[in-house]
Amino acid sequence: MTESLSNKDNKMTTRLKFTALNSLLVLALSVLSTPAAQAEEMRYVSDMLYVQLRAGPSTEFRSLRVLPSGEHLVFIAEENGFTHVRTTDNTEGWISSQYLTDEPIASERLRDALDEIETLKAQLAQSENDDTTVEPAAEMSAEDIENQRLDNIIQDSPLLSSTNRELGIRNQQLELKIETLEAENEQLRKDKRNIYLLYGGGLVFVGIIAGLILPNLRGKRSNSGWA
Repeated sequence: MTESLSNKDNKMTTRLKFTALNSLLVLALSVLSTPAAQAEEMRYVSDMLYVQLRAGPSTEFRSLRVLPSGEHLVFIAEENGFTHVRTTDNTEGWISSQYLTDEPIASERLRDALDEIETLKAQLAQSENDDTTVEPAAEMSAEDIENQRLDNIIQDSPLLSSTNRELGIRNQQLELKIETLEAENEQLRKDKRNIYLLYGGGLVFVGIIAGLILPNLRGKRSNSGWA
């Protein structure tokens, strides 16, 4: 009788652990949907190829370096549409404010959320291994149920669904920007070819005019000499 009560207590303890970990998982996912409070106000390079870090608050200043998407930057000040920032290696410079966002990009938030989920799964597995007094059949049953619940939570997470949609939109925007840049480059190449043709035509025209005028000038000089 005493052994039966002990087994029931152990089962109840295990279930309470599972419930607590599941609640922690849901709480972690909800917290990850908002930026965490930090000692310093941060800025991040938004989801767009590469941007220039400049020596001053305008495009007339020289470029110090090129920053990739997702780069972590410490916010210092803002002026004339440019933001004064400091990089992780303590390089200070200015970047156009339109390329910055006050929260991590979607891919980074998704990576953090998945890391947190893996941590919680590991904690759950460790908790199951520590509770060796639970009957084997009951342990397997509880493990299957809780793993299924974890999978459902992950699949139904609003954060992950929203992040995946955001990544899809960002990718479409990047593809559109790339197509626009390629079209602009092609137009520049056409403009250069037109300029070269114009120069070439101008040189030919000048040559024709010179060919018509120079013989007349020589004829006039000869006639003047005989006179």
